[in-house]
Amino acid sequence: MARIVPLATLALACATAAPAEEAFEGKWAAEPDWCAHADRIGSHSPAPILVTAEEVSGYENSCSVTEIRRWPEDAAWWTLMLSCESEGDSYQEPRLLMLAEPDVLWMFFGGGDPIRFTRCGG
Repeated sequence: MARIVPLATLALACATAAPAEEAFEGKWAAEPDWCAHADRIGSHSPAPILVTAEEVSGYENSCSVTEIRRWPEDAAWWTLMLSCESEGDSYQEPRLLMLAEPDVLWMFFGGGDPIRFTRCGG
């Protein structure tokens, strides 16, 4: 005897959940006072930067995230591969992120010293 599966049940089984937000996502400031300008990212300096799974943006620059690598699994380290535009120039670069605490993010730019960011609230 053939079983008929209700269409609603089939639709729910095929639906995909929205991807979970990555722990590094948010507005981050190199100086805590910059969080006062969190609503003006890209139009005010100094201001925090915005980091999401899709983009990294700040004053006079914006990058699309083309790939995210988490290493090792279950650790708070990521490499973001970025495709960026800044002051008329286009470039590609990796960016290493380390979440030291829920509200402290270290960002490594190439071979230089990392920059410590704190999460802006709200």
